[in-house]
Amino acid sequence: MIYKQMNPFDFNFELTEFSIENYSIIGRALTIAIKFESEIKAISIFKELKSNPELLTNEKEYKKLIKRIKKFISLHNRIKELNLREDIEKILVKAKESRNYIVHESNLNFENISESEDGRKAIIRDYKEHIKNISEAEKLLLALQCILTNEALPNNEYWQNFSNKIVDWVVSV
Repeated sequence: MIYKQMNPFDFNFELTEFSIENYSIIGRALTIAIKFESEIKAISIFKELKSNPELLTNEKEYKKLIKRIKKFISLHNRIKELNLREDIEKILVKAKESRNYIVHESNLNFENISESEDGRKAIIRDYKEHIKNISEAEKLLLALQCILTNEALPNNEYWQNFSNKIVDWVVSV
């Protein structure tokens, strides 16, 4: 996409159906991106707890665990900590890159690009691609959660429609 220079103080604060629809897409995309990151962190910590239950019974170890939970660890390093097969890790890394795009780049000059129908279609196309990457990784994380917690996997229909439902939810207007 081509970005045109915008005066940073020139923002249209008018609440219209068009702006509500456009900014709702951003909000839902950010929700999925944040959820992905949170799930990676939760699984990383859960795997650590499962392999070392003493972390919850030994006060010294428990304090270390709390420090670790609060400490910033990059998403890339959290993914590495999971120690998954290379093919699965690649899917998670691709999702991380899509998460980074959504959080840091997709909204640059959004208000100008989204003003035209062609611009809006391009934005939706971008979001679909990146949300699809994240939702495919979410399926793997869901399976991993089920394995770690001895829960049954969702039924086949849910499983097959999972990614498309997320994509549709994000870009629906």
